Amino acid sequence: MTPPRLRDIIEKYPFARYLLVGGFGFIIDAGGLEGLVALSVNVYVARAFSMTSAIFVCYFLHRRFTFAEERMGVAMPETPGRFSAFVASQLFAAAVNYGSFCVMLWVLSMRWFTALVPDWFWLPEPAFFSRMGALCFGVGLGLVVNYLLVKKVFVHGLRLPRFLRGKD
Repeated sequence: MTPPRLRDIIEKYPFARYLLVGGFGFIIDAGGLEGLVALSVNVYVARAFSMTSAIFVCYFLHRRFTFAEERMGVAMPETPGRFSAFVASQLFAAAVNYGSFCVMLWVLSMRWFTALVPDWFWLPEPAFFSRMGALCFGVGLGLVVNYLLVKKVFVHGLRLPRFLRGKD
């Protein structure tokens, strides 16, 4: 029996496509964060901007690649309510992602925590490893929440209540 090819796995499993798109979003997020920090932007402000950029790129990639109707066997029209539901789900997932990023960045900078880590681990720049560790933690936690919500929006047609979305 031959092992499955990567292309077969990506075609068959929506979660594999989700991870691929999410990986691209992570590159945008991490690259934006480090680029803005290099320009002396506050790390919390930089993360807000980098995460927002990643969310917009991921929406279009998820719409076209991950949860495309022809792949999922579902035909759902693009409506303002659907986009609003996507934005609401992203805001919730972003709050989980950003909140856990902030908490982890705080924990990684605490004196008792840094005393537990061997000196060689923090080379060459402790602030970089703290940012990336907090970023990975936030993205990982947000990934689970985000996947479940995005799947509901694109596959099951989750929409905001009428009083929140206005007229479609």
